[in-house]
Amino acid sequence: MENRSRTGFPLRIELVCRYVVEGEEFSTESSVRLSREESIELARAVTTAPIAPPCTRSASRVAHTELLRADGSGGATVFVELDGCGRVYLDGYRTLVPDQVAILSR
Repeated sequence: MENRSRTGFPLRIELVCRYVVEGEEFSTESSVRLSREESIELARAVTTAPIAPPCTRSASRVAHTELLRADGSGGATVFVELDGCGRVYLDGYRTLVPDQVAILSR
């Protein structure tokens, strides 16, 4: 089962880079390649997530990735708070469930 955008292209998230946040500074923590199943699950979650409620907790760990079409084109930037509010940023803040955030934290 593939996650398809409104234009009919399957979406994927492949490489996730994680960073530690210290004040205004970001330092690289690690990176991980997602399995095909994880990629589809996370792409679906990110593109269908509801708008996040207001939150003032700061994240000390974040992840960065690109939402791509199956052919590798596209490239919408996605940021995820791995702690703090646990929100995803894609055209505004959205809410992910903890299991979805955990995929990016492992």
